[in-house]
Amino acid sequence: MIDPVLYPAGIDHVIETDAVVANALKTILLGPGYTYNSAHDTLSDLGANVVLTSDTITGVTVTAGIVTADDPEYSAYLSAVGDDVAGYVVWDSTDDVLIGYNGRLADGRPISFEVTAGGITHQLYGGRLLRLGGTG
Repeated sequence: MIDPVLYPAGIDHVIETDAVVANALKTILLGPGYTYNSAHDTLSDLGANVVLTSDTITGVTVTAGIVTADDPEYSAYLSAVGDDVAGYVVWDSTDDVLIGYNGRLADGRPISFEVTAGGITHQLYGGRLLRLGGTG
C-alpha cells in the first residue's frame, strides 16, 4: 500500500491550468484489484477497477498548496452495494485527467470498506483533497 500520490499527468495539469478550482473534480472509488501506476492519466486507465464515481465535489479551495473540499457525495451508491473499496482517485472529469491516488486513511491504515445499502461515509485524507507540494 502506498501513501497518497499525485499522478505525473495530474501534476502537469494542475500546474498548467486552474483546473483544481474551476473544473468538475470527482473522486472515483476503486476496488482492491487496482495498483497505482504513474503512467495512468485518464479514467479509461482504471479499467474494471472503478466501483463508483462521486458527484462533483463542492467547496474546493487552495491555500498554500493544500487543496481542501467538502466530503464527496455518491448519489448513485446503490449501484455499487456489495462492492469492496480499497482506494480512491481524484479525477478532473472536465478534462479527463487523473490527479491523485490514495489507498490509506489519515491514520495510515489501508482504506477498506464495503458499499452498503445504508450509503457511503467517505472522508478525505486528513480532511484534504490533495496536497500540491510542500509539507503538512
